[in-house]
Amino acid sequence: MNRSRLFVPALWLAALPAWAGDKCELSLSDAEVIAVVAHARATRSDLPTPWDRQEVTVQRDYRACQYAHVAWAMPATPGRNHIIFVSASGTVTGAMHGH
Repeated sequence: MNRSRLFVPALWLAALPAWAGDKCELSLSDAEVIAVVAHARATRSDLPTPWDRQEVTVQRDYRACQYAHVAWAMPATPGRNHIIFVSASGTVTGAMHGH
């Protein structure tokens, strides 16, 4: 068998662990993430206050290994949302006003 045919797959397999990175484990439930954000809002003044009427979704970002707590003001209008980021360990790491 030609050695060059073995070399390319072997190189690809050797680089695979570097592409895979660490396995991210996001084990908190949606309710737990919502509770973490509620507690953080009660104890921190730098986070946006909740809307009077809102719809909340929790998204998981496995590349950044974090949760995104997205709160939309109701009725839904562009730009009226807050995104609060929660780490895999359950700590609020940041917030932004959506567009």
